[in-house]
Amino acid sequence: MKKLTFTLFLSALFAVAVQAQSIFTLSNNPVSGTAPIEDDDFDMDVYILNNTGAAQSIKWERIVISNPDNIATQVCDKLNCYFPQVSTKTFPMTPNDQDTLKVHFLNATGGAVSCTVHLKVSDNNNPGDFQTAVYNFTAETVSTNDPQVAQFKVFPNPTTEGFFIENDLNIAQVSIIGYDGRLQSSFSATPGMRYSIVELPAGAYIAVMQDASGRVVGSAPIEKR
Repeated sequence: MKKLTFTLFLSALFAVAVQAQSIFTLSNNPVSGTAPIEDDDFDMDVYILNNTGAAQSIKWERIVISNPDNIATQVCDKLNCYFPQVSTKTFPMTPNDQDTLKVHFLNATGGAVSCTVHLKVSDNNNPGDFQTAVYNFTAETVSTNDPQVAQFKVFPNPTTEGFFIENDLNIAQVSIIGYDGRLQSSFSATPGMRYSIVELPAGAYIAVMQDASGRVVGSAPIEKR
């Protein structure tokens, strides 16, 4: 009986481990790009891999984190490129397949702009299995020698109490928002600062970084446990 009980216990642990593993992986994420101001259509790709040997249904939801100039964005998955008004769709993935999630930034302003878009990507049959694709776009007068947009990483992530930000020298403000778009916390930033989110309930949030002029310079998903 003890041997049978131990075997059942191991089987239960294995089942939990399988359930905890995401059915897909995102790569080239986050992605940042800088375009000349005269470029009215600039796109960036994040890649999604089906980790399973079975067909899957994937859902994406576009969340515009910052777009002060109201430029249009549109999402393309393996099925279609959708009008800017479309903010969520589902698409199938074949077993062990890799596809592209593309975001177009349509800059008709003719000037310097910035925009940050997140795609919440989830298992359509299990909404709790989701990841975030991050796209940071800047349009300015550039040359081939101009530096790339800084990459920001929050750590530890997941966290239970607080986090730090790498490459934080030019950050003046950090805001924590929920996936419903509501502001949860806001901090005046200093280099090396620890940002406490101990008072927030467990869940998924987005850390949005701004410079001294108020321009969004980056963002990163963060999980509070």
